[in-house]
Amino acid sequence: MAKIKTLFIIVVAVFGLACSTQAQNLDNLVLKSFEHMKKQEWSDAQVLLEKAAGIVQNRKGHQVAIIHYNKGYCELRLSKVANAEKKQHYAELANTSFTTCQRFPSNIFYAKSFYYQALANMQSGQYESALNAFNQFLKNRNPARDSYDKGLLNLYKATCHFKLVAQQAE
Repeated sequence: MAKIKTLFIIVVAVFGLACSTQAQNLDNLVLKSFEHMKKQEWSDAQVLLEKAAGIVQNRKGHQVAIIHYNKGYCELRLSKVANAEKKQHYAELANTSFTTCQRFPSNIFYAKSFYYQALANMQSGQYESALNAFNQFLKNRNPARDSYDKGLLNLYKATCHFKLVAQQAE
């Protein structure tokens, strides 16, 4: 019986250490990614956040939302500087990341994720989806926290409408 208790304690300790190491690794990945983001090293930050997303893939909550929001932001930035082939790829990755962030409506990035998702949709030519995401941003935003340039947002929406009309005319 004593051997079973000892074995149980060892298993619990090893499991606890593994969880602690994984949490520390996650914290390091996120902190390093933020350092890269401050330097506008979007590719390096995105790689680290992709690893962090892999660690939290089966979890729920704010931590998952924050990782995916920042990952999506990096992917959106990469889509703006990439060649045509990679532009679409990064825009789609950003769209997916922001959608994952939106699964957790109580997170502070919830509304802003719609704004950036709209920009990713514009990058990939999905103008109807972009308009819907802009409208979701306006509907869900917290005026005290989620600031935006009204003129720029209206310009983006007008661009989407223009592109949709042009697509229908073809």
